[in-house]
Amino acid sequence: MMSSGRLLRILALLVLASSVGAMPPPCPCQTILDPVCGVDGNTYDNQCTLDCAGVAKASDGECPPAPVPCLCTRIYDPVCGVDGNSYGNPCTLDCAGVAKASDGECPPAPVPCLCSRIYDPVCGVDGNSYGNQCTLDCAGVAKASDGECPPAPCICQLINAPVCGVDGNTYDNECTLDCAGVTKASDGECPPAPVPCLCSRIYDPVCGVDGNTYGNQCTLDCAEVAKASDGECPPAPCICQLINAPVCGEDGNTYDNECTLDCAGVAKASDGECPPAPVPCICQLINDPVCGVDGNTYGNECSLNCAGVAKASDGECPPAPCICQLINAPVCGVDGNTYDNECTLDCAGVAKASDGECPPAPVPCICQLINDPVCGVDGNTYGNECSLNCAGVAKSSDGECESLRRQRANRFKNWVIKLVRKFKNAL
Repeated sequence: MMSSGRLLRILALLVLASSVGAMPPPCPCQTILDPVCGVDGNTYDNQCTLDCAGVAKASDGECPPAPVPCLCTRIYDPVCGVDGNSYGNPCTLDCAGVAKASDGECPPAPVPCLCSRIYDPVCGVDGNSYGNQCTLDCAGVAKASDGECPPAPCICQLINAPVCGVDGNTYDNECTLDCAGVTKASDGECPPAPVPCLCSRIYDPVCGVDGNTYGNQCTLDCAEVAKASDGECPPAPCICQLINAPVCGEDGNTYDNECTLDCAGVAKASDGECPPAPVPCICQLINDPVCGVDGNTYGNECSLNCAGVAKASDGECPPAPCICQLINAPVCGVDGNTYDNECTLDCAGVAKASDGECPPAPVPCICQLINDPVCGVDGNTYGNECSLNCAGVAKSSDGECESLRRQRANRFKNWVIKLVRKFKNAL
């Protein structure tokens, strides 16, 4: 009789034999070293061993080493990175992969510098022109002088390396070309300019072999074209295939295809046939305004409907509100008033006279009607000294000017002579 221990060993061997028979067959791979990296982060000897492991390929070659965790102390020793951010200590800066700009915290970002748009140029010591003193101060530059900076002198070496500019002129070298502000057309000297071809304006047309009409034989010869015939060239025939591919022209007509459209000399509006022309909308000239939802006023409800707009209210539309920002950039209007900026000027419906505030209005000059003539240094007689001062003229003498007195005396003398002659003739 078999012992229980021996029976258990036999059963165990049977179970082991059955489990070995159920194992998958081994995955045969050659021992070729052609490493690949799997998506699981492990490196495999070759593609075969990767496939046997049932892992997808991430890339050829060995997997990169896993990054070492970055451990830093909490000691506060701030440094400023080149990215403008402050870090607790150099270790955290290195962990972020940022280069150090300086020790200590980064300075605060500068407050934006706000300046008006008034153009009152000044020249900085850096040689640049600034729109006004404010923009110069914002740039942190000292003022060299008022007004724009003079252009920097353009100095070139005496090197003979001619280049041709797009203006047709030859320059000694590229430096002198750049100083002239001209783009280079080619290296070397410019080709000589062609001799101008001068022809009369007499119209005696001839047709060239290129199918173009020339004003006369001279213009044909200048174009270096042979003559086909005297007179204008006949128009080229326009031949189109019978293809039905309708297009709509900008004249509102439908053409069989683009060829017939081009032959008619019409631009294309759209593909396909033109839409039917709308029925004209006729309204009576009755003034009964209504306001449309588009903010426009229409003469009456009929014209509103013709425009295809819904009615917002009866009567004219209220004016749209004019909203401007609080920007101090004064401008002077043609009405003599100063406005805060161009927006408020436009809202007032006034044209701009000049930038900046308007000059103060002159004080009116008022004088009494007292006849106390004085003579000005300009040779004119003024009613009194007040009117002389209002004209801004210095006084030459009291009384009327000598020339005016002489004129009046001569007129009086001539009048007396005429009167005496009449009296003698009457006797």
